[in-house]
Formats: sequence, structure tokens, C-alpha cells
Amino acid sequence: MWLTRVIEPELDDHTTPVHQVMVTTHPTLTPDMKAIDAMGIFERLHCSHLVVLEGSRVAGVISISDIASWSATAQRAETESMRAFLT
Repeated sequence: MWLTRVIEPELDDHTTPVHQVMVTTHPTLTPDMKAIDAMGIFERLHCSHLVVLEGSRVAGVISISDIASWSATAQRAETESMRAFLT
């Protein structure tokens, strides 16, 4: 089964249209939101992707992997800065 949200036994993942299984009331982010706030939403909802809206226009999609990668890069940069300061 490809669509994990197709949970009804009578629905076939090969013929069921996406609109029958998609989430329509999912929270969205705005471009000016802080990464820590996005992380909180990911954690609270146990989701992996969120839509970023700028007004009513879709500005993009962000994943928890995007946030984790950004956070790891920021941590490395801070560590390198501390090393340079201490040496």
C-alpha cells in the first residue's frame, strides 16, 4: 500500500483520488516565523512537512529535515567560532 492514510479497507490505493485522503486542516507557517516555532509545530503534530504561506500564496514547503540540517549547520558554525576564539 502506497498511501499510508488510506486506512479504510474498501479504499484502493491505486484508484483512490488524493482529495479523499489528504489533510485539509493542517497548520501552516509564514516566512517570518522562527525556526523554533516550526520545530514546536512539527513535534506537536508528529508531521514531517509544513506549507509556508505568504498571504494566500504558497511560498514553499519546509520539512523537519530542513530544520534539523539548518540547526546542525548553525551548531557547527558556533562550535568553530568558539574554537577560533579559544585558540
